[in-house]
Amino acid sequence: MWFSDTVDFDAVADELYGRPREEFIRRRNALAAEAADAKLAARIKALRKPTLAAWLVNRLARERPDDLAELTRLGEQLRAAHEELAGERLRTLSVGRREAVDALTLATREIGRNAGLGVSDVVADQVHDTLQAALAGGDAAELVVAGRLATALDPSDAQQWLTAGTMPPERPRPEPRGQPRPSRSTENTDELRRRREERERVEREAETARERRDTAAETLAEARTRAREATDEVNTLRAKLVKAQRYEKLARNAVRAAQLELGTAEREAENAERALRRHERPPSE
Repeated sequence: MWFSDTVDFDAVADELYGRPREEFIRRRNALAAEAADAKLAARIKALRKPTLAAWLVNRLARERPDDLAELTRLGEQLRAAHEELAGERLRTLSVGRREAVDALTLATREIGRNAGLGVSDVVADQVHDTLQAALAGGDAAELVVAGRLATALDPSDAQQWLTAGTMPPERPRPEPRGQPRPSRSTENTDELRRRREERERVEREAETARERRDTAAETLAEARTRAREATDEVNTLRAKLVKAQRYEKLARNAVRAAQLELGTAEREAENAERALRRHERPPSE
């Protein structure tokens, strides 16, 4: 499999984030090694293994895409109701939001059980927060719907999508409703950049540690498999040795018995020869 452009990278990202978590690093490294050029290989190698919460949401995007699309539409309706100050409609939509997020969070628990994974309350809370973040729309919603999350999202961090996963190909976006929002101050922008860079650094260190852990776990599993195979081989050889020793003992006993039998037969043969010679002598005069 060879790659040549951005479309191929997107296909690789979609494949990796749709696979079981335990296969991610090995498959990612294999695909990076097969890439047509160093730049593409580096992009593929930079893809991060998803956390359990992120993986569950990625699976949700693949197994229940219509439900996630409905969730994002609900987010649009909530934002419109908020801008229009439609109180009654906003209250109704808020109830629907809670029910939808709770139902989808429960669905990810079922996905985890079907995959043989335990979903703790902490992981479920991370899934819940991620779905809440998707309601805000924008890039975070696109990332969730695309199923390319590497980490869970926090509804309070509007810029986290920059490091939380791999965005799908850019699509035209509708014009924002109402008046454009005022730009952030330079101070706030610098703070967001600082936070983003710090988060990226921490994420890179965490990913390096996770990869080292996963590689060590794979090496340990392979070593244990080889040790079990060696133990089985040793046990097989020991059983063969015991059997061979038993046969050797029987054979040695048979040799001794045959030697005794031979000695007896030789003596009997000598006695018979002597008797025969006596009978063959002529009678004395």
